[in-house]
Amino acid sequence: MTSGEACDGAELVGRRKEPVIVSRDPTVRDRVILSRAASLLDSVGADVWTPAEVVVPCMLAAQLLECAGGRARRVPLIGGEIGPTIRAAMTAMSQLDKRTFGTDDVLEAGRAARYALRVLS
Repeated sequence: MTSGEACDGAELVGRRKEPVIVSRDPTVRDRVILSRAASLLDSVGADVWTPAEVVVPCMLAAQLLECAGGRARRVPLIGGEIGPTIRAAMTAMSQLDKRTFGTDDVLEAGRAARYALRVLS
């Protein structure tokens, strides 16, 4: 099953449905990275101290990363802080294979995470 069959992330953000790069099943390595990034962003979104304007883009990013093949689970915030946790998720995403990184779901997740970090600053 491809990531597009499991979840249509393009509909979540109102974008076109055709991926930038034809999606394929991510490798096990990429699934681990997608899951780590999704988990970090999901934990930011679920933290009671996270401002609402940061919660929404983080939850969207986590959902998009799940659509791309990751699976989020609750993890602690990095140093108990929101900003470093978002940065860690973005750093994790930068380690993805270029074909996985180039899919619409991952690119939109990166944009949402970047927006959340900008709003937080």
